[in-house]
Amino acid sequence: MPADVSLLRRGAIAIGVFPFAAQFPMTYFDDGGGPHPARSVDEYVRARRGKATAVEVRVKLRPFLLLHDGTRGENDDVLGLRINSVKPQHKTRSSWARIDAQEHPFFFHLPTSRSYGLPEESIISMTALTAAHKSAIYGVRGTLGSDDMQAINERLRGVLSLDLSRQIAAASKDLLRRAGLLADEE
Repeated sequence: MPADVSLLRRGAIAIGVFPFAAQFPMTYFDDGGGPHPARSVDEYVRARRGKATAVEVRVKLRPFLLLHDGTRGENDDVLGLRINSVKPQHKTRSSWARIDAQEHPFFFHLPTSRSYGLPEESIISMTALTAAHKSAIYGVRGTLGSDDMQAINERLRGVLSLDLSRQIAAASKDLLRRAGLLADEE
């Protein structure tokens, strides 16, 4: 049974069927349902020429962080970030000290904590952004607090190279106007 939609809130750590990114070689299925191998993206493009195609994709039941509320009915998908458990070999890499200290731009460290609802120490990957269909979400295990979500926001802004200067300038002017420190014509 899919998760209760009312639990699909920003900052929730959900468990769901999370697809792996497509890679080659892959198996695709023609319009008649027959399987065909494609050893490369070039081979696939030549064979399908832009037609919609069913492909064989690997999925895994895994945790991921919800980035927006999924309670509204008009959208069947929610956006999230993949969460990986920390393996012993991760801690031997030169980047581990930065991850552990919450200084790495691409990873957010989740130490073992009841509030996260994860069975082991984990990391959120800022580069593993994906959509999940609400029907593929099994449940919600925990949540991140507002400080953690603010740190995720800042890292995502950097990873995605978002330029928010216009929005910040407009919001600043609005605040100054409301405070009576800026005339309407400025």
